[in-house]
Amino acid sequence: MAQVLLAADELGCLLRIATLLRASEYEIEICNEGPRFAEMAERTMPDLGVLSATLPLWDAFAIGRQLKQNPSTSHIPLLILSHSWGEIAAQTKAGLPEAADAFMAEPWDDQALALRMRELEALGRIRRTLVQREFELAALRHVSQTVVGVPDLSALLDAALETIVQVLGCDAGAIYLYDASRGALDLSVAEGVGDDLARLVRRIPLAPALADLVASRAGATVGPTADFRHDFIRPALVSAGYAQVGTVALLANGQLMGVAAFAARGTQPIPERQLQLVTAIGQQLGLALKSAALYDELQRERDLAQSMLDTMAEGLLLQDEQGLITFANPAMCRILGADAAHLRGSSLCDVVLPSEKESVRAELARCVAEGGGRFETTLLSQDGRPIPVLVNAAPLYEDGRLRGALAAFTDIAALKEAELASRESEERYRVLAEESPFGILMVQGQQVVYANRRIREWWPQPLSLEAALARLRSAEQAALNAWLRGHEAGESPDPIEFQIQHPVTALDHWVVLRGSAVRYGGREALLITVVDVTEQKRADQALLRTERLRALGQMAGGIAHNFNNILTGIQGYLDMTRLDADRPEALREDLRNIELGTRDAVQAVRRMQSLYRILEDTSDFVPLRLEALVEEAIAFTAPRWRDEASLRGATVQVVADLAETPAVRGNAGELREVLTNLIFNAVDAMPRGGILRLATAVEDQVVALTVADTGMGMDEQQLRRVFEPFYTTKGATGSGLGLSISQRIIERHGGRISVQSQVGAGTTFAIRLPIAPVIPVPIAPAAAPRSLSSGNRILVVDDEKVVLQLLQRMLERQEQVVTVAASGAEAIALLEREEYDLLITDLGMPVITGAEVARRARELHPGLPIVMATGWGNTISPEQLAELGAAGLLTKPFSYEQLGSLLATLLV
Repeated sequence: MAQVLLAADELGCLLRIATLLRASEYEIEICNEGPRFAEMAERTMPDLGVLSATLPLWDAFAIGRQLKQNPSTSHIPLLILSHSWGEIAAQTKAGLPEAADAFMAEPWDDQALALRMRELEALGRIRRTLVQREFELAALRHVSQTVVGVPDLSALLDAALETIVQVLGCDAGAIYLYDASRGALDLSVAEGVGDDLARLVRRIPLAPALADLVASRAGATVGPTADFRHDFIRPALVSAGYAQVGTVALLANGQLMGVAAFAARGTQPIPERQLQLVTAIGQQLGLALKSAALYDELQRERDLAQSMLDTMAEGLLLQDEQGLITFANPAMCRILGADAAHLRGSSLCDVVLPSEKESVRAELARCVAEGGGRFETTLLSQDGRPIPVLVNAAPLYEDGRLRGALAAFTDIAALKEAELASRESEERYRVLAEESPFGILMVQGQQVVYANRRIREWWPQPLSLEAALARLRSAEQAALNAWLRGHEAGESPDPIEFQIQHPVTALDHWVVLRGSAVRYGGREALLITVVDVTEQKRADQALLRTERLRALGQMAGGIAHNFNNILTGIQGYLDMTRLDADRPEALREDLRNIELGTRDAVQAVRRMQSLYRILEDTSDFVPLRLEALVEEAIAFTAPRWRDEASLRGATVQVVADLAETPAVRGNAGELREVLTNLIFNAVDAMPRGGILRLATAVEDQVVALTVADTGMGMDEQQLRRVFEPFYTTKGATGSGLGLSISQRIIERHGGRISVQSQVGAGTTFAIRLPIAPVIPVPIAPAAAPRSLSSGNRILVVDDEKVVLQLLQRMLERQEQVVTVAASGAEAIALLEREEYDLLITDLGMPVITGAEVARRARELHPGLPIVMATGWGNTISPEQLAELGAAGLLTKPFSYEQLGSLLATLLV
């Protein structure tokens, strides 16, 4: 429905015209004040203006001229109704500008008036179309001129966005640039968008709707804000009052360069024509963005090329087809000590040594003819300094025509010096490697890539690890393979030692291998040094034998020291048994202490047998209460600290401050020996008597024991050497082994022993042992004890009469049938005649040993159980026992119970 703006200065005329307009289905806007007619027309933009001036209340012609002279309202058709044609004619004769498009004077006909208004309305539509077309062409022309004339991308986007907002009559707009690497749109410019909304929409993912739009190459689209597909943006748009939202893709040959977005608060639909215009603007803008991107890329490439030319270490020269230099980069100028202007116009032959000009000319010609090449020459700097260079030259063509050559120059003076130094260094290291007394191998995978002369004497060519491994025993092959795999895995295994047979002498050699990871030939490699330690081994073994012989010569005193300690207790309590014969309780206590002393003697012998072996076996460790061991040691040593001291007229007071402590794991006999040594040392340090204090406590997860005396004490030098083997402060009465053995025992138990002393103020030894872990023991039904059957025929062989008789008595007490033999020959004779259920033989017998008796017994009676009885039982390994064919081992000295338990396992 067309809109008419109506103003009349007379009410009757106003009602008549309004009635006529309504009958013709016009929408009427009435202006009650004639002078405001032009203002209302600019605001409402009616399709037709009707101005009646039948009364002289206002000047209708002046109002009409104001309307027509305003560019914004000049296209609005205007009809002036006057009270006479004379007034209309007078306006025309006065030469004044046209005030209206049509005039009618009273009296007018309603039908004629309606017809004239229809004609003017049609004229208005034509004018609006022309104005819109002019506006669109102006907008496109503006955008095109901006694209061409505005080099700054930001200014271009600002101008384009302003045009789009004007064309569409929107309230806000924004242009986004597409970031293909992130699949997102980044905000570039915005108009009419608040700060909060701008922060929210600074980066948005490419929406599915927009992706579809790009794929179909559709033009600008617009729709209600409620239908906008970006959920996190839609509430903010609605909150800002935007009723419509639209977008147009900025494309360049189908490639998305960006998106222009616009929003309007009004609900009036945006005409399709404006959307088409925005689509055209978007196409121009997309091409402009593509051109800007290409220009930026070209500029970056140009800057990069220039930066490379300026910063590259190699010198560059360009020469034309006449051989004249047209360009020199900064590096070339630095090499020659000249500026580019000085070099321009000269030739390459002008900057080389005179003696090399002809060769350079020939080499350049060769490089051009062959399409490129390299050669070495010597440049001559501005100050006359020769500069050896490597030249890479290639021809330059343009449209298939030779335009000159490009030459790159690398200063190789330092390289020449490095090559000379490298050759000298390589020769030095080659001599060192080849003449090294050690073998040197370089291994990559399973291949030996280098071996020095020492190695080549051992292994034939071609070298391989397989050849080396073939000379090893299977166990050593496995160890070496594991060592090599450790290096391959990036670990750093310790050096490995093994025996290998020399290929020439067939003698066994001991070698030590050390490896380290290196790079060789550009690849990871393993450098192996092979050291022949055979002579060192032999020397060590000889030294060890000598040292053992020397130590054994001095051990007699140490053995006597330990056994005197033990025998003192045994002898003392034997004497007490005679005195306590009428006191059963005291007698039993004396016998128990004698038994403890005997067991400790057994342990002492076994420790002396393994004095020079590394003590690692802790299988004999059991949970022990340290305070109980202290009480036993005090009681066992009483004859020494109480009785002997009394005979000297001295009094040694023993104070036991024993707190209840957690259990420790250990060997009771060994720990009692340590305590006995410490008590005896303390008593020796107090010849005139004193106080000996023993205390236990728990400190930081360890059980602590201190043994303190008030004796003579030691100085700093004595303290430093107190645990050294064979060091003693007792002169001829001491062996120097007691504290050394004690330290060894404590360390074997995982503990520490330390000492503090001051001359004249006494000595304190402190022992710290780890608390035994609490291991829950599952409660199982008690197994029935195995009973030993009686009447078994047992042959016992031993060259020691006392041992032979003891075994016979013990076995007969257990109701066995016993036959004894005092030698190996006698035993074999019996085995040849008789059948037996068990053989017990001493191992170390003269003439025919126990091993020979066992071998002959296996031949005569396969399946016969054999028990080896020996005083060296703790030195025999299970493997050695198996080689002897023995089913059991009876270690001397042994108890009645131990013998019975062993027999119960072998005789059922």
